Amino acid sequence: MEVKDLIVVGRLGNVITEKKEYQFIPNDNFQSAIEEVEKLFLIFTEHRVFYVKVNSLSTRKSKYYISFDDDGIEEEFRVRKSCRVAVAENDYHSVVDGETYQDILGYKVYENGELLGEIIDFLYNKFQRVLIVDDGSKEIMIPDVDYYVVNTDHARKTVYTQNSESLREI
Repeated sequence: MEVKDLIVVGRLGNVITEKKEYQFIPNDNFQSAIEEVEKLFLIFTEHRVFYVKVNSLSTRKSKYYISFDDDGIEEEFRVRKSCRVAVAENDYHSVVDGETYQDILGYKVYENGELLGEIIDFLYNKFQRVLIVDDGSKEIMIPDVDYYVVNTDHARKTVYTQNSESLREI
């Protein structure tokens, strides 16, 4: 994994408590999902990156404080003075969108009663998730948006689509 594969979700503030808790300032779009995250990437200047386990997360006076299960962070923080907090792209979508990588792998894809294939992978671009469907002879990329995806039935492990004719011709 490279730094470009991470999504920055906030930064560490200038406060370190006696209990080795760091003030955490999350981005607005991440505040509701912050309690779901178990592991984070800390990105210091010069692309020095730590992958850490979150020990605790608390709020005091409307501020978040976070502690980690790792040595060397305090030293690095005192030297660098700046730290962005990030998560892997799949983890981000998992906690923010409520979807995990395993949610739909292997699901059958149908359109107008016809089996199009099976979801073998998916990717995220800046705007949405894109389903990669194997139809037996080629892979079809279908954006996971309302225009194409009508319904996802988790009980039947099935995704129902519409309007994908032009995508299948490519």
